[in-house]
Amino acid sequence: MQQRDNVTSAISFNKTGYDPFLDYLKGLCILCIILNHCMPEAWLSNSLFCLWGRPAVPIFLLIQVFHAYKHGQNVNPTNWKKLWKRILFPFLFTELFIITAISIQHLISHTFSVSTIIWTILPGGPGGYYPWIYVQFALLLPLLKPLIDYVGVKWSCVLFILVSQLLEIICSAIHLPEFVYRLLFFRYIFIVFLGYLVATKGILINLKTLSIAILSMTTILIFTYTGLDFRPCFYNAYGETHWMCYFYMFVILMLLFRFLFSQNILVNLIKRMGKCSYEIFLCQLVFFSLFDVIIIDCLSFLGNALIINMAFIILSLLICCIPILLLKKKE
Repeated sequence: MQQRDNVTSAISFNKTGYDPFLDYLKGLCILCIILNHCMPEAWLSNSLFCLWGRPAVPIFLLIQVFHAYKHGQNVNPTNWKKLWKRILFPFLFTELFIITAISIQHLISHTFSVSTIIWTILPGGPGGYYPWIYVQFALLLPLLKPLIDYVGVKWSCVLFILVSQLLEIICSAIHLPEFVYRLLFFRYIFIVFLGYLVATKGILINLKTLSIAILSMTTILIFTYTGLDFRPCFYNAYGETHWMCYFYMFVILMLLFRFLFSQNILVNLIKRMGKCSYEIFLCQLVFFSLFDVIIIDCLSFLGNALIINMAFIILSLLICCIPILLLKKKE
């Protein structure tokens, strides 16, 4: 570890070449996304999933910011062709498939209605908000980098906190519908600043950052488990994605994931999952939109709820990951 002004730089990412830890990180995050959609709510709550699993999307966004800012002053403008080919087209094709399948199902059962299909489209499916957030970040990042460089790190931190908090208050005050809030970048904007720090300084560990991270972890637990209504100061949903929650995710949680990587815990398999994490994401979108209830019904013969839940988790992981890994291996 490198000493710099009495501060230990514990984690830094490769800015010039391939960094296997980033693929490992993406692999862990896509695993957490699948678990988030297949584990019973009680299991998620009792396992403190808010501390180790729910940060998956924020970490994906951190990686996006890092890649955009890692070359210093040179921030490439939004590559619309790449964005369409890599993100939007596969997602929209997947959504069209899901909507068509649901429409056919409703037609067969004589329950088809336009309103049903609209409310199928709006939520976007399990995790379906992420591609829209990704696109918004792709548009914002080239615009925000010059501002951060001009203002400086200290005042940028203040600015991003103020903007993040103002957006919380506005969304809460106007009672912004949750499905709209879910699709907007507002609750993730502070990640841009943290991603800038990761790209320029790495993740710095000292008494100050650890103290802030512990306080941040406390806010996650308060938002998740107390059931308190913090309006109008905070929007009353997605409690683990308020701006102050991210300090924990990008210090303590990142250290934990780095430790797992250093211990060679399933590194090769998880790295392979990370390399095709977006394809796995789309596969789980289809699975949890169309087939999860069918699978659970098929498992009902097992009788015991614990066994059914365990079997469903294992099948969800296998069905969402194995086909993609096999297809990618053939390419």
